[in-house]
Amino acid sequence: MERETKDWLKIFLNDKDEKINPEDYLTKEEIEERKRVLDAYQTALKHEITNYELELSDDLLDTDESDLIRIFLFNRGMEDFAVLIRPCGIVAALSPDLPNELLADVMETIAVVLRE
Repeated sequence: MERETKDWLKIFLNDKDEKINPEDYLTKEEIEERKRVLDAYQTALKHEITNYELELSDDLLDTDESDLIRIFLFNRGMEDFAVLIRPCGIVAALSPDLPNELLADVMETIAVVLRE
């Protein structure tokens, strides 16, 4: 089941199709470090969460907070659930119908990565 991240972002954001340069908000080093942490979350989520498929992920720039956020789209059967995570481990947003089991798995996985 192929999807565009942009369609899912409309659930959470006022998407105006504006192209924003992250380097207007963060240094290259800050961007690289944040992406490294988000990549670690992604690897761990793919490995640890087995009841759901991590279907896609994409990075967003939160201009209000000058930070990157990664959207993770999980799928189980015909249901899709989105979780947006900041590099510091905070869940910035999530699907309103996100199962408690999936949220617990995501939070536990984030905690493990943060301890490493």
